[in-house]
Amino acid sequence: MKNTLIVVFLLAVASSGLMATDIFVQAGDNTITSALVTAEAGDRLVLVEEGVYSNDPLFVYKPVTIAAFDGLANKPVVSFLWSTDASVVPLQERTIAFTYASLTLEGLEFTMEGDSALTSGMTTRMFRNRAYTGVNWEFTDCLFRDASQATMSITSVNDSFKLADGSWVYDGVDYIDNDPVVIDGVTVAQDGLHGVLDTLIIDNCVFNNFLGGGPKINHKPGHGRGIYSYTQFTNNTVSNTDHHAIQFGMRDVNEGSDNSLYGTAVIDHNTIHGVAGGNRNGIFLKYVNSASTIMNTTLTDVGNQVINIQASESVLVDYCNWYNSGSGPVQQWTDGGHNLQVDPLFADASANDFTLLTGSPLIGAGSDGSNIGDPRWAPQAPNIDPVNTTAPQLSGTTVEGDILNVDNGVWTDDNGDVLTFTYTWYTDSDNQGNDGTEIANATDNTYTLTNADVDQYIYAMVTADDGNGGLVSVSSNYSTQVSTLGIGDEIIITEYSLSQNYPNPFNPVTEITFELPNTGDISLKVFNMVGQEVALIASGNYPAGLYTVSFNGVDLPSGIYFYTLTGAGVNVTKKMILMK
Repeated sequence: MKNTLIVVFLLAVASSGLMATDIFVQAGDNTITSALVTAEAGDRLVLVEEGVYSNDPLFVYKPVTIAAFDGLANKPVVSFLWSTDASVVPLQERTIAFTYASLTLEGLEFTMEGDSALTSGMTTRMFRNRAYTGVNWEFTDCLFRDASQATMSITSVNDSFKLADGSWVYDGVDYIDNDPVVIDGVTVAQDGLHGVLDTLIIDNCVFNNFLGGGPKINHKPGHGRGIYSYTQFTNNTVSNTDHHAIQFGMRDVNEGSDNSLYGTAVIDHNTIHGVAGGNRNGIFLKYVNSASTIMNTTLTDVGNQVINIQASESVLVDYCNWYNSGSGPVQQWTDGGHNLQVDPLFADASANDFTLLTGSPLIGAGSDGSNIGDPRWAPQAPNIDPVNTTAPQLSGTTVEGDILNVDNGVWTDDNGDVLTFTYTWYTDSDNQGNDGTEIANATDNTYTLTNADVDQYIYAMVTADDGNGGLVSVSSNYSTQVSTLGIGDEIIITEYSLSQNYPNPFNPVTEITFELPNTGDISLKVFNMVGQEVALIASGNYPAGLYTVSFNGVDLPSGIYFYTLTGAGVNVTKKMILMK
């Protein structure tokens, strides 16, 4: 078992005037529980590893935040090891986390491990809130998965739990009344009152494979001791349950039928899929007030009613979608007039991929102009391959032993992807692309010419990779014919030369090679059929040597053009064809 790593940073908490502490916690058995002993009210327990934090159970009795360390590639896993051994679990209820205090969870993954079979009469709940008054819970960017026979029950009922030290904690009026419980020096009041809790916010979370049903918020009013006055369930996904996907019962039955005591439930931008059972609902609300709303939510493959509202006050249901389910909303609901009953066109619901395909009727159909459902399932724009706008260029001399270089050319990518480049070099018996042969192990942007290349022409293939499946290869221009030199020999250019452009015809880019025997001022211009100058390709004082330049006719119409090399007593003209 790993020890808890504690590193302290002091952060100001303006509301309380106290200093909050970051407590860094390593993965291991009950390391979170150990950190809670050290923590003070308002502290953050930061889980610094992507590993598993096993707890049996996790008992929270201080208002704290438990959050993932920034920058982790995967969520830290908070795991509860289930066992049916009666000596280990002698209770009718077993919980991965229960609390008397306000709790904030950020960026964590919760799961059930071990034997999923239950002894007679047992249920297990991933979460249980046992507070009576003044408690706020907020869950953000969390994943709750694989809770076989388990539910998330955010309420308070009468039962007992055994702590790791062997002591028992009893709460609820059926066991004790007005008798405090002291844990780690902290007194937890047990006044037996049916107090009103404050706020519950579940946002940007995923619930997957809950065989006992999804989140239950005070789901059985006859058993409840505390109620939330305000619950917000937004931007979440719930999939694959054999019970109601979400259940809200917003008051204690002991409070009677006073509507003023009913809580407000705000349900917005959720994706709910796969609710098994003939009498199970996608959303089940009971004892909520008229300020409650269900908006921008899609429900598919629900075995019974998609929405069941048992309240004395009607709840607005608008900009929602239901499909392939038992029936639409029932009982106390008001149709806002913008609801749909259409196939949402998920990418692959069987694999829990609820990405909206192009053409989904949910795209842009929400009340706020966004998509109906969890925003994280927005359609993904199709990848667009990189586009080459200027071909790669070779540079260097073509003499055995010399080095040729190739640049990347110029590229665009409409997706904004960062491009990477790879290189392949080829030899060819001519410069027309008739019999190119790949050069083994030549994969850099430079290539040293060998004796095998003599009398050959060299070119490079540059491949752009956008990292999303887009691979595009473009050829450079051809080198001049490779020559060889004996010891003491050198290449001597004895006359001006203007080569035929390549390719020809071209669209819209072509390459022009010229040779200069002497240093001098030259110009290389392009003219149309009536002798008008349309482009200046090269101009200035050039040393003697071999040059290859590029001409782009993207802005010119198709037709015949002439290019002329002039200067130092030379005037050479050749014809080229632009064909678009």
